Amino acid sequence: MQEITGNKLLDEAIWQNKKWIITKCKFTERNKESAEDLYQNVMLNLYRSGKKFMEGEEIIKPDHWVKKVTSNITANYIREKVKQRKIQESVDLLERKKIESNQESLTLLNTMLEYINSNFEDRDREIMMLYMMKESHGDIAEIVGMTQGSVTNRILVLKEKLNDFLNEGN
Repeated sequence: MQEITGNKLLDEAIWQNKKWIITKCKFTERNKESAEDLYQNVMLNLYRSGKKFMEGEEIIKPDHWVKKVTSNITANYIREKVKQRKIQESVDLLERKKIESNQESLTLLNTMLEYINSNFEDRDREIMMLYMMKESHGDIAEIVGMTQGSVTNRILVLKEKLNDFLNEGN
């Protein structure tokens, strides 16, 4: 057996509890590759814990130390995994709400366009389309051949007409 921690008693305890450590990692993480990564993490932390094992004022059995370190690492792993799952669930929920919101917006836009196309005269339809495309009132006035004040008034009337339609629930 090779010495890895610098403490013969701890090295022996790690070697004797290797199967227990592997089982603990497999119980903690069901995915084989992730369980192997967790095992490597436990072994690394056991290696690093050699000095702390010797510094402690409390006398602890090497077997107990190995199991304590392993349990702490696997518990932290589970906590981190739960935290990551909650974060992912939150991201997924926000994404679903965003998609739902986009679908609602798209439905509303389609309803508005349908109403505008079937109920507005050509000039009013053009004014509303340009307005919805965020053209300035001045630019709309130039495009449709009206004064800016007339376009502003017409947009107010058309928006009110559209709003009345939407509030009716049609």
